Amino acid sequence: MKKTDLKRYEMILNLLQKNKEEQDAQNDILDQKCSSMINILILIITIQCSILLNVNLFEKIVLNDLIHLIKVLLILTLIINFLSLYLFIKAYYLKDFKGLTSEDDLIRYGENKVILEKIYQEISIDYKKTIDDNRKTIKSKITDMKYGFISILASTSIFIFTIILCLEIII
Repeated sequence: MKKTDLKRYEMILNLLQKNKEEQDAQNDILDQKCSSMINILILIITIQCSILLNVNLFEKIVLNDLIHLIKVLLILTLIINFLSLYLFIKAYYLKDFKGLTSEDDLIRYGENKVILEKIYQEISIDYKKTIDDNRKTIKSKITDMKYGFISILASTSIFIFTIILCLEIII
């Protein structure tokens, strides 16, 4: 194998490895965001459950038709928040992130019979396949997170409307 071919393969492998490292970093960032959103949603759901219990007590004190609407809206926001929680947990636990070359291939590459050019070619193909598979995993995570954020936005809007209705009853 020529020295120029060796340099070319090294350069390709270095670029592929850099791309893989960038994907790993992006995956870690997405996991951190999912983890944060899971914690926030658990807190929000806990607060909403306590508000729903208080509305049930409030219903016994104040006779108003809006109380039933408020309860329905609170239950709706809880359902939407549980959906959001599911989406973020799904994205967080989507850990089908692939590594690089398998151990068996590495052992085979270590044998003296394998030509260096063949090793570079096979590793390049493995890297490319891994990067493509991981790209699909990242896109799936981003899609789940996007829908999670959209449902949180919807839930928050309904919740604000519910609070306004509560204030109408009190005032």
